[in-house]
Amino acid sequence: MDKQITSLCSQLGWGKPHSHYQIQSDIGTSTGLFWYEAGDIGDPRTDCFLQVNELECRDQARIVKAAVYAPRYRLCTGWHVIRFMMSTEESVLNEAVRLRQWLHRDNFTNLESRRKFRSNHPETTGYSWRVLRKYGPPFYVTVDNTKGIANVETHQSEKCKQAISNSDSPE
Repeated sequence: MDKQITSLCSQLGWGKPHSHYQIQSDIGTSTGLFWYEAGDIGDPRTDCFLQVNELECRDQARIVKAAVYAPRYRLCTGWHVIRFMMSTEESVLNEAVRLRQWLHRDNFTNLESRRKFRSNHPETTGYSWRVLRKYGPPFYVTVDNTKGIANVETHQSEKCKQAISNSDSPE
């Protein structure tokens, strides 16, 4: 098990992650996708979990992206970039502290914490599995390796922008 990812999941209150691997075949190429999940997974009525995906980046830092999917509460944080600048626990702790307001399990454990999270991040509300399949998460990440170093950017989905401008949820 990956020590940095395990530590990150623990620091964010999610416990030990499960690792997954899937081969994705494009025309003429085949690549593997690694990801990790921690939390309550498997039953659409109770899903609330942290997902961490490896990003293929040409960079000196290890870069992953993470999101909390909580369709049982109609919440999705969208993807957030995590850079492990060094292979130390300090790097993991720094990123966990930086992303606590978005990814910590405490944000989703009870009605009061979910209300506060919705108030602080209205763009993350209204995300059932149906909405996620149709529109995707509120934030997505792109990677451009063409210049020899990874240019990683986070973008708001169009549906998320529309929801924010309407001060409404994506549905």
